[in-house]
Amino acid sequence: MEFFIEMLDVAFGESYILNFKRDNRMVRILVDGGSEKKVKNLENILEKIKSSSYTEQPSEEASYPKLNGIIVTHIDDDHIGGILNLLNLQDVERYVDLTQDCFILFNDFVDPATITYNQGVQLKQLIDKHPMLSLVRSYRKNERFRINGFEVCIQNLIHNNNPLKPIAHEKDIIFIDILLPEKATLIKLMKKWFLEKGNSKLKNESSIVFTVEYREKRVLLTGDHFFSKIIDRLHSLKDKHISFDLIKLAHHGAKPNNERITDLIDRNRSFQAMLPLYKNTNFHPSYSTLSEILKYEQSVIYVPSEPPNREQLESLQKNGSPGAQIIYADTIQIL
Repeated sequence: MEFFIEMLDVAFGESYILNFKRDNRMVRILVDGGSEKKVKNLENILEKIKSSSYTEQPSEEASYPKLNGIIVTHIDDDHIGGILNLLNLQDVERYVDLTQDCFILFNDFVDPATITYNQGVQLKQLIDKHPMLSLVRSYRKNERFRINGFEVCIQNLIHNNNPLKPIAHEKDIIFIDILLPEKATLIKLMKKWFLEKGNSKLKNESSIVFTVEYREKRVLLTGDHFFSKIIDRLHSLKDKHISFDLIKLAHHGAKPNNERITDLIDRNRSFQAMLPLYKNTNFHPSYSTLSEILKYEQSVIYVPSEPPNREQLESLQKNGSPGAQIIYADTIQIL
């Protein structure tokens, strides 16, 4: 496997690792970390770092590939909390490679005068403690990092509306292209957030939405954003025929966040989605949304190997299109 995603069990939160491998070199990027309140979440993250699908079994520190980057999609406990626990570890260097270029993509203070979210403040303080951990904001200029023989290019497509660049086969280049949120939108959200801290819709709209492209394979990762806005953003790109090899369902599969997702099914030759959810809540996932996806021939939904309500998922597949599948696996191979 050269490009694969490992979903991590953080209950009803969200966390997964993007893995890129060439020969004996790797880059690993952790996206979100589940809740700060669940100690088991951190344990599961650390265990996966030490025993990835690459190493296959727990190994000594010198031989397992550490994290080279972290992406925090937004300030909500079930996404940022586990990252706080990770960076608070006294021996964090055992799990995050801070001996070379390492980055964290995170929107901290757009306007310090309007924002007082505690976990965001805590994370910024932790980042400042680690000089080798470079803070990247989604609305700033492009950034490049050279890590383990790879080049990681974080490109802001919000203000640079160019087609996504093709990847040459001989180049070990990872493109992370940011689609949302726009800075102006983020500022508005933060000002409202100051007044309406309990408004989950505001938090979700602040999610970083991005694509990851490696060796002509491309995935769309959505945080807790809304597909209604994501689709509009994709339509605004010069490359209006962009397709994806994998799409993460937004906000743990909640119905309001995934409206219009069928627009993406119509524009892709085949449709593959991931739902990294290990525990149900009242609204997550929306089984009607999953059922709608499974009406399409060749559609695939990846869920964890031990998902909640497996019987209900099996019933959805049985009633879906004959060619549609639900695949139970913690690791998703892209390339």
